[in-house]
Amino acid sequence: MSQHRYSLTFLGVGAGLSPELGNNNVLVENEDRSAHLLVDCGPVTAHELKLAGRLQDIRNVFITHVHDDHVGGLQLWAQLNRYVFQQTPALYFREELWEELWPATMRGGLERVSGPAGEPLTVGLDAYFEVHRLLEAQTVEIPGLPVLTPRLGLHVPGKPSFGFFLGEDVFFSADSQQLPPTVGPTGKPLRVIFQDCQLFDFPNGVHTSLARLNRELPPEQKAITRLMHYNYEPDMDARAMGFWGFVPRNEPVWV
Repeated sequence: MSQHRYSLTFLGVGAGLSPELGNNNVLVENEDRSAHLLVDCGPVTAHELKLAGRLQDIRNVFITHVHDDHVGGLQLWAQLNRYVFQQTPALYFREELWEELWPATMRGGLERVSGPAGEPLTVGLDAYFEVHRLLEAQTVEIPGLPVLTPRLGLHVPGKPSFGFFLGEDVFFSADSQQLPPTVGPTGKPLRVIFQDCQLFDFPNGVHTSLARLNRELPPEQKAITRLMHYNYEPDMDARAMGFWGFVPRNEPVWV
């Protein structure tokens, strides 16, 4: 039996202002693809899933925060599922994101629809998704995958953003200006870290820089850190710095 338990496939690896690298949205799957979770849904995510032959398969999505490169494709995906695939995927997000996600972002494009006889109808987000507004202690549990435990991070001040733990020992930072933790939700030491990584080094109050990670992470933590969400095609050797390296695009990273 393979030692791999599940994989993360990065449909894009780029930051919000790096469209040529794609949106840093991730498909988490078990070995036989019988269980999956899409993390975020940016403007090009549906296209990437279509190219991979997976667009209709995706039934679960978790949203980390409300920025265009993480939710800009969610309206299209909602309408494809309602009108083309005629299915209702599960949509998971922390309760703190509700006001930004529906009233401020998606409502204008999805609320007004036409009824069976052409009559105007007003619908909510639950017309498109099985909506799970997670409270503080709640987790995402999909059979076949490790439990996802959201963790509040610091991205843009005053704007809620959630990284998460996968199981007891894998951490995904989402967009963050913080250093990663050292232990998982049960206190177990982390085995794998996926970390937001800005490649230029000046403070901007939005992302963590590679230079800071290189300066401040101890060697044992660097060695388990996979770098993601970068600004341009990397021209430095992260492995020589002691990191696992940069995550590849559209290739499964097994953990």
